[in-house]
Amino acid sequence: MDWSIIATFIGSLAALVGALVLWNLRLLREEMRKFSVRVEKNETSIEKLQNTFSARRIDCDREFATKEEYVRSESYTRAKLDQVLSTVARMEGALKISAKMPEIIGQVVREIVRELQIGDKING
Repeated sequence: MDWSIIATFIGSLAALVGALVLWNLRLLREEMRKFSVRVEKNETSIEKLQNTFSARRIDCDREFATKEEYVRSESYTRAKLDQVLSTVARMEGALKISAKMPEIIGQVVREIVRELQIGDKING
């Protein structure tokens, strides 16, 4: 088998792999955009619910709660708020990792191409 045929085959294969990588990167970017929009909507609805809850809780506490109950309720609310904040922080971390995926995939593709070039030099 002639090396020119092998090189042509590898070149065609590399173009196909490159096209697939670009297509996947575009899909990944679109999914990241959709996820970001969903996160923003969720954050907005959480803030609205939190504001509503806080207003109603304050009204209720003013009229019906003792000091001990208020303190207990406040600590529970803070614990729940900490849970929400940790969830949002985890989602932010996932978004940051997702944002780096195209760069990582690009590095992998560059290394594959470099290894193929080194293989061609050695065998050529």
